[in-house]
Amino acid sequence: LTKGLLRMDGQRAIALIGDSILMEGVKLRLETCREWTVVQIDPARSDLRSTLRRLAPALIITELDAPWGDALFTLLRDEPDLQLIGLDPTQGRLIVLTGRHYASRTLQDLLQLVQEQVGRQEAAATVGGPG
Repeated sequence: LTKGLLRMDGQRAIALIGDSILMEGVKLRLETCREWTVVQIDPARSDLRSTLRRLAPALIITELDAPWGDALFTLLRDEPDLQLIGLDPTQGRLIVLTGRHYASRTLQDLLQLVQEQVGRQEAAATVGGPG
């Protein structure tokens, strides 16, 4: 996938996967913003992977418990620039996932990555914490 393919009019595509009432509501809300084009995909009627390759969205939004979730996780593994927002309406939360790859050839590489991630979490907690 080419990250955030720009259309001729300069808009980026956001792919909504699924046709639940939740996804219909998300679509209606996102369509009020003119910065992007919203494309809703019904995975029961199309080949999800080839449709996403053709669309090359800047972002994919879907429900976490959807039956096509496994296919999206495989896509995340294969496409390092892909970003996905998974909605979990039962818990009232969303999860942002990325296919970003890290080179980890040794345990030292893994340790360094862990330290970076923990440092980011601590910095975010400090910024978002009580002031």
